Amino acid sequence: MDVPSELREALSAGRCIAYIGSGFSAPARLPYFDHMLRTAAERGGLEEVVEGLGNLDGVPGTTPKDKLFHLQGVIVDKLGKEQASALFMEQLVVNEFPDDAMTVRLELLRRIPFLLIVTQNWDNILEAHAGYRRVVPATLDDYSPLRDVLQAGDSDERRLTQLKFEGDGGNPESFLLSGSEIDQLKHDGGEKSGRAFFMKMLAGHVVLFLGANVRGGYVGEFLRASAKGGSGNACFVPTTVDESEEEVQKLFDEYAVTSILCHDATDATKHPVDVLLRQLAEQE
Repeated sequence: MDVPSELREALSAGRCIAYIGSGFSAPARLPYFDHMLRTAAERGGLEEVVEGLGNLDGVPGTTPKDKLFHLQGVIVDKLGKEQASALFMEQLVVNEFPDDAMTVRLELLRRIPFLLIVTQNWDNILEAHAGYRRVVPATLDDYSPLRDVLQAGDSDERRLTQLKFEGDGGNPESFLLSGSEIDQLKHDGGEKSGRAFFMKMLAGHVVLFLGANVRGGYVGEFLRASAKGGSGNACFVPTTVDESEEEVQKLFDEYAVTSILCHDATDATKHPVDVLLRQLAEQE
């Protein structure tokens, strides 16, 4: 895997942010998004959601991720935020790992001098197993706590901080869940909004996406908006060796994101996140 010099230089200069998605927690064997939704729907008695997950063709949305967000919103609307968040979070609290793969990944993450971590994950892995303090939005229309950390001076404390972009699962009122909330997030351009925070992050930093799907949902929305602004996105996404050239090119054309490809055949059986983290950690 060839690590771009821009990424290495940004790390050395303290300008690189790691954006962590659900794929990063995969070694902990947490449920995938659709499986989590299915379990919550089954336990909540929502047969229409279970059926929708079985055939996404009839679910509103442009991408598969958008369709899953829609079904998530249905669960929340039907059950209420308190019950829905409880059904989600009971699946995402990790007390111990099934093997050492997640522990190794976390150790590599801590060795790399990221400015800070931004995560869309709901699980407790970074705080419970890697010592990262968490910062969450004050409310769903006030992301100033995240903005303040982003703008603060460099420090060891900030380097071990995770900004939980989708809020706090322990407090349903600050937890980004429903379809209307996600729509508001996409389009609210207020000074304290989540959109404003995300655009500020993209404008002033190099962002490395780890285990995050950038092709849909609010992440794709913000990346497209930033790209249309003309400045491009200093973002990198590790991809698998079997990713089609067309999909890789789309990352650049539509989202102005650079894909880091694993070219070495000996790495084909390894996850690109682990390959990349190890190379970056060995650089330090």
